[in-house]
Amino acid sequence: MFKKIISIAILVLTLLSFVIAEEQTDQRDCLYYFYGKDCTGCDSSNQYIQDLRTKYPDLNIKSYEIYHNPENKKMLETYLSAYKIAPEAQGIPAVITRSSYFIGQKSISTFLEKYIQDNEESSCPSLDSTSTIGILGEKNPKDVLETLPGSLLHSSAFKDSFRPIMVALMIILALLIVSIHDYKKTILGSIIFIATSFTTFLLYGTNNLQGYGAQRGFILFVTIFGILFALIKIIIFFLFNKDLFADLERNDRLKVEKAKNILSNPLWFLPLSCIATLFAFVNLNKNFILLRTLHFEGTLASAVTPKIITYFIIMMLPLIILAIVMNLIKIKLEERSRKSAYSDHHLGKWKFHNHRVFNVVVSILVIALSLLLIYA
Repeated sequence: MFKKIISIAILVLTLLSFVIAEEQTDQRDCLYYFYGKDCTGCDSSNQYIQDLRTKYPDLNIKSYEIYHNPENKKMLETYLSAYKIAPEAQGIPAVITRSSYFIGQKSISTFLEKYIQDNEESSCPSLDSTSTIGILGEKNPKDVLETLPGSLLHSSAFKDSFRPIMVALMIILALLIVSIHDYKKTILGSIIFIATSFTTFLLYGTNNLQGYGAQRGFILFVTIFGILFALIKIIIFFLFNKDLFADLERNDRLKVEKAKNILSNPLWFLPLSCIATLFAFVNLNKNFILLRTLHFEGTLASAVTPKIITYFIIMMLPLIILAIVMNLIKIKLEERSRKSAYSDHHLGKWKFHNHRVFNVVVSILVIALSLLLIYA
């Protein structure tokens, strides 16, 4: 008899445990979950929500990504307004229910499951809800642009300005400047080079242009060419003390001068800058990639474009500074030559000498930068 009572008690406890388990998993709450792609804390919240779906198969959770979906963002703002949540308390990840809300990853993971277990209301959130309470925690902005403050973008742009490909652009510009004697031409050429590079970057940033992917190969080509070009300049300086073409016949000299004029035309800076910049689009900072994605989606293009322009201006500052410094040095050397010369012939010799010295100094710097890129 006693054994029968024990068996019945065990059977009742077993059935009761099944009933309790069924009650725990039979949750029919309706929740709206709002998150943003790549927002801090959203990945863990996404996993937590997925775990709830697995644990409570009858749970009705509707997920809405708001950083790249303006309709979902507007929907969230409508509910935040209807639930009378103060602007400073608004953010994501967020869960909206019929009678409550949970904002922030910690508040969701700490309190949401308990709410689901205790709640008996199965209807979805309503804009007509009059009595709601919520729990707030550490959150992310509901506006994706708020995740990209100016200081963060400026820091990212500054880091991008020293990528190997940007140093390669500096090497190209330096070689172009030392290849031309006339400082007026190099000033114009530098302006063309920088303006073309900036325009090319801007076309890429606004999704109007695609670049080349073989960045590492291009950098290697630039560094090897730069080293060879610089070594030739240095060798010429130490082995030859006069113009290599000085002893040519008059007709031959005229031909050489004509070729020099063609090759020293500042317009050559334009195609070289454009082609080189097309290799510079790879490995840009993820914060810029987000800006470009937002511009591509179109809804925030007017707000994103000024940020893209500012980003590239900061990114090109080292290139701009290099051009200014090199051209100022050339101007100073020109003034020094004029002060030291007592005739036009003597002035030509001073210009030639100062240009050669300038070439050697820049060539040494180019070799150093090139070796740094190769072994970096």
